[in-house]
Amino acid sequence: MISWGPVANDNDSMRALLQALLRDARKHGIAEIRLTNDLFEALVFLESGFSQTRTDLDHEIVVNTSRPREELWNNLDKDCRSAIRKAERDGVEVFEGSCDDFYGLYLLTRRRLKAKLTPKPFFKAIEDVMVPLDMASFLIARLADQNVAAMVMLRFGGVAWYFEGASDERFWVHRANNLLQWKAMELAVQKNSRLYNLTQAGSPGNRESPAYGLYLFKSQFGGELRPLGNYLWLMRKQKYLGRLIYQLAR
Repeated sequence: MISWGPVANDNDSMRALLQALLRDARKHGIAEIRLTNDLFEALVFLESGFSQTRTDLDHEIVVNTSRPREELWNNLDKDCRSAIRKAERDGVEVFEGSCDDFYGLYLLTRRRLKAKLTPKPFFKAIEDVMVPLDMASFLIARLADQNVAAMVMLRFGGVAWYFEGASDERFWVHRANNLLQWKAMELAVQKNSRLYNLTQAGSPGNRESPAYGLYLFKSQFGGELRPLGNYLWLMRKQKYLGRLIYQLAR
């Protein structure tokens, strides 16, 4: 899975990067690569052997953080501002923490969702390599002595990304996730990031989708809704196996 962040400056450099990525994938026996793209032409991926795929997470929401803080605040949805104030009244505080602070909540969240887990060494590498370079932060929301929500922010090239999030559902009533995202936007301003990308969201026109709730939450923060392209590459033997299973099922 390839996630967020600019990885090339133009279509030609992206093609070269994809070729190197696929060489490495074949070398290590990687069967599947998924890419999400909002910068480059679809043809760049199709020419490299990727196919375009459909997903409910077909948009992203991006906030312009080059504006004054007051303007960012006023651009939030009214209910979102109320939620942030409630979190602060309830005593929720946000601080820059560690991989350990984040990962406990991450495990709790992925198990609740019955979703795949990313191993802890992946996030530890972010802490060890990117945090010292001021390219990442682990933001933690705490109530009393309890971590109740957390997120990983990545930063590169004047853009900040909401990379991964987690929360304890027992404390949702305190609206810590709203405060966490607001503090992330403030941090993006402090780090001179011109954009804060809240990343994947559903379509506003697809109310039946499980991703619609994600759209409703992220759209509170006054960002621009942008379309996303999703691409998939499968090793040839995986394609053959897939066709064989399909024929047998028929």
